[in-house]
Amino acid sequence: MAPPGPLGPAPRAEPGLAAAVLRAVTLADLNRDLALRQGESPRPARGRAWDAADRLVLRLWAAHTGSEPSGTHVLLSGTDRPARLARLLADGLTAELDTPVDAADLLQHDSLAAVADVARAVLDTREERGPVHVLARGTAGVAPLLLLHPGGSTCTVYRPLLERLPEALPCVGFERVPGGSVAERVDRLLPLVREAQRDGPYRLAGWSFGGTLAYGVAARLAEEGADVDLVALIDTTLPLPEPDLDPRASSARRFLRFTGYVEGTYGRAVRLGHDELAPLPEEEQIELTVRRVAEAGLLGPGVLRHQRQSFLDTLAAERAVPPPYDGRVVLYRATEPYAAGLAMEPRYSRTDAAAGWADLCPRLEIVPVPAHHLSVVDPPHVDVIARHLAGLLRQRG
Repeated sequence: MAPPGPLGPAPRAEPGLAAAVLRAVTLADLNRDLALRQGESPRPARGRAWDAADRLVLRLWAAHTGSEPSGTHVLLSGTDRPARLARLLADGLTAELDTPVDAADLLQHDSLAAVADVARAVLDTREERGPVHVLARGTAGVAPLLLLHPGGSTCTVYRPLLERLPEALPCVGFERVPGGSVAERVDRLLPLVREAQRDGPYRLAGWSFGGTLAYGVAARLAEEGADVDLVALIDTTLPLPEPDLDPRASSARRFLRFTGYVEGTYGRAVRLGHDELAPLPEEEQIELTVRRVAEAGLLGPGVLRHQRQSFLDTLAAERAVPPPYDGRVVLYRATEPYAAGLAMEPRYSRTDAAAGWADLCPRLEIVPVPAHHLSVVDPPHVDVIARHLAGLLRQRG
């Protein structure tokens, strides 16, 4: 979620993306998806933000070429040694996704956007293998760090953070579980957490919506008498109360802001109106909005699926009522406004430094991070989080 900077005035919220507050994905992937299928160069994205697959291939590209790509439209065939780069990318994807990826297949796809589609398909198969994944084996006997997936995305976005934490630290990722509300998801996560780590001390962390899940699991563990050492919220903001007496009308306006952004980005109309949306329950508004955007030809199946998940995560977070929790909570708070063209929803436009957590968490510590919400888990900004978090984890070993 995208809070205002804790050390200064809140950034101005521009009209824009409805679900970016909760996820690691924006319309950058939609932009290149449409443009590539039309055989043209994508328009410049209105801000730098990507889903888990895009982030992964962009990071691997930068690591192996020493330069940041201008976007996912760049081509392997445009480099000096495309076969070698394809092999390095394939090796990196194979290692990080624990699934074989063929370099020849990447060369055939050529663009980083298409390589990201390959990675996205692999990420989807990961879900079929269950929600619990060992992200770092670490050393036996060391209490692991338990990471909860961000909204509409996966735990692969935590790789830069894991690379900067001590090698001895085991890390376990928890992906999407069935359930509508946060409470229902916590019910399903608790036995998985207990299976991954029988006893405390429990250390839980999550970025954005992942922080909401981490907090919910930690509060339940503590309620059951478990030793919970730490909850790390990576730029997670509690939404402000719904100001509208008619939540359905407010939700309809949100989705129309989203489709307006889509229309402005691609120059193609989405057939959707307020009178059609407003009478529907919010879940049905999500389904109708995603379907109409897809009908306009703006989403590939993989991106469409993640977009829908993001909306559902947003809805779950906004309906949640987090309980008080007197354990140690650290909030890593982004201090910069969003990238140009991306904006937080009004309910996340908090001006308080604690992003709404102060009244619930008497032991709250706030660590400012010079980044915006969507870059806070990326290098070099994630270095601030890694250094501070590593110090906390060493305190109890």
